[in-house]
Amino acid sequence: MDMFTDKLAEKLAAQEIIAANSAADAEQINRLKNQIVEYDECLSRLRGLIEDGAARLESSKGSEEDIERLVQESIKKIREMQQDAAQLEEFAKRLEERIEGINDVIDDNVHKECVKVYRNVQAVVNEQTEKDHKAIVTLSDTVAKSGKKMGAIFGISIAALIVSLAGVVLQVLSILKVF
Repeated sequence: MDMFTDKLAEKLAAQEIIAANSAADAEQINRLKNQIVEYDECLSRLRGLIEDGAARLESSKGSEEDIERLVQESIKKIREMQQDAAQLEEFAKRLEERIEGINDVIDDNVHKECVKVYRNVQAVVNEQTEKDHKAIVTLSDTVAKSGKKMGAIFGISIAALIVSLAGVVLQVLSILKVF
């Protein structure tokens, strides 16, 4: 009977294993079905993206012509700006030359005015020197004339001094009763 039970146990264990394997296979099949559903969804999204990309590619062909036109216009504008820059540089050179010419004229005029001012100041100084010289000559003549008068006054002062001293000496002698 042991053998019978062992065989029965083996059969039951084998059936359980088969049932477990069948359950696992069923579960695997369900997972695979779910994956297939997910892959189908991904494929449909991918088809949508491809169609969207194709539509964009078609519209970009039209945009490509616009882009080419914009690039050509931009190149044209850049060339115009380069020409304008060259004209501006030429204008700046001419303007600089004119400014240098004006500076030369201004320097010449300033020099002329400085010479005029110098000559005017020199004339004023010469006139003042002449006036001062005349005043000094007049003063010298006056001093010379007053020198003669001063000589006479000096002579009279010395005579008065001598007479005063004589008077003092006489008074001292009369006080001393010498005379």
